Amino acid sequence: MDIKEHIDGVVIGVMLGFKDNKPLVVFAGNPRDHAIPARSLTGLSADDTGAEVALLFEDGDFSRPLIIGKIVDPGRD
Repeated sequence: MDIKEHIDGVVIGVMLGFKDNKPLVVFAGNPRDHAIPARSLTGLSADDTGAEVALLFEDGDFSRPLIIGKIVDPGRD
């Protein structure tokens, strides 16, 4: 498996829930085999579990995801 050491640009991930009040995310290219805690620019709740989220990474570091928003499907109610 090819593991990136630095991530540039937006990556789409999935929020899986919370641990210690921090959202947990998974994303393609994550070298870990589990969800990792993220910081967020938007308010999230347990209702957002399973939602796709847009991620940036602080200093391009895959271990420091930052949720910049939730993907919204305009066709959904």
